[in-house]
Amino acid sequence: MTALCHFTLLTPAANAARSRAIAHTAPLFAEIEQYRKSNGHYPPTLVGLWQDYPLGVIGVPRYDYEPVGDTFQLSFRMGSTVFGAEEVVVYNPDDQHLSLSNDTDRIRWTVAEQRVRRTWVREFSGPAPHWKFFCFD
Repeated sequence: MTALCHFTLLTPAANAARSRAIAHTAPLFAEIEQYRKSNGHYPPTLVGLWQDYPLGVIGVPRYDYEPVGDTFQLSFRMGSTVFGAEEVVVYNPDDQHLSLSNDTDRIRWTVAEQRVRRTWVREFSGPAPHWKFFCFD
């Protein structure tokens, strides 16, 4: 019965929530690209008290933005359909996705080490180009 509920209810609901949050990035991406066009580079940060672009998904409060070399990553966290795991959904226009489990991983390890020291349990291709999602236990 648990497996039946998982595949008939939980997985489709998670897929719909993920797709909805991804779809809501369109206006944010347009502003990020406009900034790059006007300034010659991507924004250094989007940190602020209030989010101007809500994800439209209950339980997923915000997008996280970070510059990566000459480009950027946008991500959000949500519950995973894998028992006991958390999911991080990541957009990277250069398909150089990187998601880490600890905030200090980025300052303790070089980028090469971060890519080798994979801290996620599973990795999946996302429902749209340049999106992936990672499951952490």
